[in-house]
Amino acid sequence: MVLPFPTYNITRRNRIQKIIILESLKIKHLICTHNISLLNTKIFYTSHVLFFEEATAVFMFSLFTISRVKKRTLSVLNLQRHYYLARMSPNVNKNESYTHAVTSITNWINKESILDLQPQTGSFLLNQPSFKEAKKGLIVCFHGYTSGPWQYQPLATFLFNQGFSVFSPRLPGHGFTTSKHIPHSDPSTIFLSFLSDIFSLITPLNIPIYVIGLSAGGSLASRMAIQYPSIKKCIILSPFFRPYDKKALFIFFIINFLTHVTKLKVASLLRHVTIYITPDRSSGDDVLPDSHSLALSQIHALTLFGEETLSLSPHLSQPTLLITSDCDTRSNQQSITKFSKEIQTRYRWIRYTKQQSVPHALLHKGQNPHKNIVSHIEKSILDFLSTDSHLDASRP
Repeated sequence: MVLPFPTYNITRRNRIQKIIILESLKIKHLICTHNISLLNTKIFYTSHVLFFEEATAVFMFSLFTISRVKKRTLSVLNLQRHYYLARMSPNVNKNESYTHAVTSITNWINKESILDLQPQTGSFLLNQPSFKEAKKGLIVCFHGYTSGPWQYQPLATFLFNQGFSVFSPRLPGHGFTTSKHIPHSDPSTIFLSFLSDIFSLITPLNIPIYVIGLSAGGSLASRMAIQYPSIKKCIILSPFFRPYDKKALFIFFIINFLTHVTKLKVASLLRHVTIYITPDRSSGDDVLPDSHSLALSQIHALTLFGEETLSLSPHLSQPTLLITSDCDTRSNQQSITKFSKEIQTRYRWIRYTKQQSVPHALLHKGQNPHKNIVSHIEKSILDFLSTDSHLDASRP
C-alpha cells in the first residue's frame, strides 16, 4: 500500500525554508512507502527547521543507515544526530569556508616537507587574506613536465598584486633529483586523480576558479576545464599534446599498434630507453631546478594523456586564451592547430612568429630571454582574466 504524501504547515516561511521542509518530507515518505531498495546505503535528510533568528538558523540533520531485509522491509540500523549551524549572513559563512579551505590547501602543501625535493620545486599558494579581498578568484597554475611550480613564481607575484589568489601544485612525481617518480604508465588514472584532489581542495573557497597550464600543464589545465565546467576560464601556454620529434611520434605509433594487436604491455620496453631533454635557458642562467633525463616510457605516457585530452577538446566550453610560439621544438604544432579548431568556445590565440625566437617555455625570464615578451604575456593574461573584450567570436 502506498501511503499518501504527508503535508506540513509551511505558512510564514520563505521559499528557501519551504524547499528544506518539503525535501525532508519527500525522503521520509519514500522510506515509509518502501519504494526504495538499499543495502548499507547512507541517506542524509534535513528535518524540520527548529527555529529561526535574525542572525542564525539551526537545522537538525539526521543520518540514517538502512538495510534491506526480508519482504522489502527496511530497518533503521543506526541513528546519529548531527547539528549544523547556518548563519543567515552569507558573508560570514563564505569567509569561514574560505579560511578553512586556505588552511586545507596549506596543510596539503606542508605534507611535501617530508619529501626530498629540490629547492623551489614544491607547491605554493599566494592567497588574499580574506574572502572579501579574494573575490577576483583563484588561479590554479600547472607547470611543465620535468619542471616545477617555480615557473610561475614571477607571474604569481604579478597576479597576486592585482588581487588574485594563486595556487601552483607540484605535478605527480616531480621535484625530485631524478625523474624516476614521474609516471611511466596509466597516465589518465594518475592525472585525473590528481586533478580531482586539486578541485576538491579549491572548491570550498567559493570564489571564481581559473586554470593556467604550460606545456604538459597545458594539457592538464584544459582537461581540468573539461572535467569541471564550473571553472571560469582557461589559459594554455605551449600545450603538449604530442611530441614535436617525428621519430618519437613514429616509435609511439608502432608501440600503440603492437599493444593493440598483441594485447601486451609493449610500452614497458620503453622504460629502458633514456633520453636527455635540453633545458630552455636564457643566457647566463643555469641555476633553475629541473630534472631533464627521462625514460621514453614517461614521454609515451604523457603523449597518451595528451592525445586523450585532444580528443576531448570539443567539450571545452570555457573562454580560452592560447599562447604559442612557432619556434617551439617540444610541442607538435599540428596538434595545437587541431585543438584551436575543435574547441567549442570563444578564444584568443597569441602566436609568436619564428622571427621572434620565443622558446617553448615562454613564461619565465630564466627560460625566455625576451623580457619584453614575458611582460607582454603577463599583461595579456591579466587582461584576459579581467575582461572578455579581446576574445574572438569567430573561428580563425
